[in-house]
Amino acid sequence: MVGRYAQNEPYNFKVVFGYTDSTFFNGGLDTMVQDFIQCCKDKLGVIVELKAVFTNSIFYLKKNRYIAWTGNAKGATNNQRS
Repeated sequence: MVGRYAQNEPYNFKVVFGYTDSTFFNGGLDTMVQDFIQCCKDKLGVIVELKAVFTNSIFYLKKNRYIAWTGNAKGATNNQRS
């Protein structure tokens, strides 16, 4: 639901990965992301959190795994969804 909303006007975010409780977007400015978060709460009744901003990422969709970098060597994150 949130992913489809993000891909439409006025946001036009590119959804690069999504799972049950996570959606990864590309192409949003800070103000646009904050507006999107507020609109999800107001219009959809859904609370959306911005947990991290990644500078680079790799997604392996067959196994629902990803690795992502925040730009800080200590902030590297990898995750496996099962």
